[in-house]
Amino acid sequence: MIKKISVLGCGWLGFPLAKTLVSQGYKVNGSTTSEQKVDRLKEESIDPFVVSFPSETAALPEFLNTDLLVLNIPPGTRKDPSGKQYLATLKQLIPFINNSTVKHLIYTSSTSVYNSDNKEVKETHFNKSSPLYEAEKLLANSLNIPVTTLRLGGLLGPDRTLLRFFSGKEKTGGNLPVNYVFLDDVINAINTTITMQPKESATYNICADLHPTKQEFYDTHCERKGLPLPIFTGDKEAWKIIDNSAFKKAFDFNYKYPNPLTFPL
Repeated sequence: MIKKISVLGCGWLGFPLAKTLVSQGYKVNGSTTSEQKVDRLKEESIDPFVVSFPSETAALPEFLNTDLLVLNIPPGTRKDPSGKQYLATLKQLIPFINNSTVKHLIYTSSTSVYNSDNKEVKETHFNKSSPLYEAEKLLANSLNIPVTTLRLGGLLGPDRTLLRFFSGKEKTGGNLPVNYVFLDDVINAINTTITMQPKESATYNICADLHPTKQEFYDTHCERKGLPLPIFTGDKEAWKIIDNSAFKKAFDFNYKYPNPLTFPL
């Protein structure tokens, strides 16, 4: 039975996730890379730990004295496009997990692991050269516990709408389908995984059911906010559509916000 959960990476996703888990009665450890954020975690009854790779790892043994770990460290591909630093971080973390009480790992990966090959993609359609795929494979092969990998679509929610990057600007690819998911649905998917306690490792896509075009999405939300509409061209660009059916079937899961056009942005 899961009583204690550690969330490694209490940022935009991890912090509200940790708060939700506390509200459900779990004892929650939360990590941050900054001493300045410790009080913020304490205020929400999250036990705070300062963890930063590669040097600030002394707190990891106590942090990992837990039943379940949510690994929520973004790969930072802009600064580390090859993924070498990210993989080095995971390699440093793995022995700590294997020597801990953690019984199950939930890893938040990304649907950017897929190429844009102008088709619908399932969990088996990965890009072997992607640093994220290398990270997923490393965790699955190196840990002696079940690993549930959740490949998250484009994350949107409070304070992350992307509208300011599009409103009134000229953009290409207005005809491309979007693969977005709302924050609440990601938290619900993680929470569902925790509740179901899968015994085997598996990988799932987490993305909204519907895939309106980029122009439909940004026109709809900019108009709703009274913002200038983007100016889209119909340039042909490569696309993909994320199939989310496997997780819904395995966990009897329904999305609260299945249509990105109705996201409460």
